[in-house]
Amino acid sequence: MEPRSEEISPETQAARFKAILRARPGWRLVAETRQGRPLGQVRFDSDGQVSLALDPGYRGRGLAAPALRAALAWARRELKRTRAVARIKPEKVPSIRAFEGVGFRLLRRAAFRGQLCLEYEISLEQFPDGRTAARTEKSRG
Repeated sequence: MEPRSEEISPETQAARFKAILRARPGWRLVAETRQGRPLGQVRFDSDGQVSLALDPGYRGRGLAAPALRAALAWARRELKRTRAVARIKPEKVPSIRAFEGVGFRLLRRAAFRGQLCLEYEISLEQFPDGRTAARTEKSRG
């Protein structure tokens, strides 16, 4: 399931999220405001793919890059990952900017699950092993 831009009900959102947790085991890091309110999540799938989803109320505020940086540093330290891959739909320009802004480099245009996507990669060697403020939850697969 990919993020959608249209408005969906909380019930539908909850059902989709539960399906994702069952279908794609991995790690979800919850990005929070300084006041402790969740603003989005960064997901690391077991295959090394990373994705980002921000609450619509927090988009366009420059919060994606700091959330990604913190999550990538966490993945390097806790998961011992040395690289990460992101697959982004070409029309998701804000996502492309956020991922490129933290250092992801375009590898190729490719079909993924029947849709055209841009495949990006980053080496995690550049991220410090410092602590992050992200809260994590291990999904059950």
